[in-house]
Amino acid sequence: MAVSVNGVEAARRDEPAAPVEVALEIPVTLRPGRNVVIVSATDTGGQTQQEARTVFFDPATRRAAVESQRATMQAARAEAQAAEAPRLGPEAWAKASAAEAEAERALAASDFPRADDGFRPAGRRACGRRAARARPDGRGPCPRAR
Repeated sequence: MAVSVNGVEAARRDEPAAPVEVALEIPVTLRPGRNVVIVSATDTGGQTQQEARTVFFDPATRRAAVESQRATMQAARAEAQAAEAPRLGPEAWAKASAAEAEAERALAASDFPRADDGFRPAGRRACGRRAARARPDGRGPCPRAR
């Protein structure tokens, strides 16, 4: 089985038997605008079948979604900082800061999936479980996920 995007092979996978159905989860690089994804499968008898899908990619939409996740992370960090999370949970704070820095580098490189993957856990880590447990009122330092 082969997967191509805009005429360039993106992946190839050999199946030991001829399954009736195959689920694919293959990361592909899309260009802005229209992209054609073609999946070709050849059965054991040599018969080839193709399925094509057209995918439209708008990087501005993806950037806006990542920027929103970044703003959520920054708000969580500010609230955690006000609740003394850096002092109460220094290990969690250090991990969150490292994840945030990596996400910022990814965003600068327009690597939106990696940026989103970094901002999401950075916001959670900034809160720090130990910091939440250490507060006298028992409330956590960060807003609950919506």
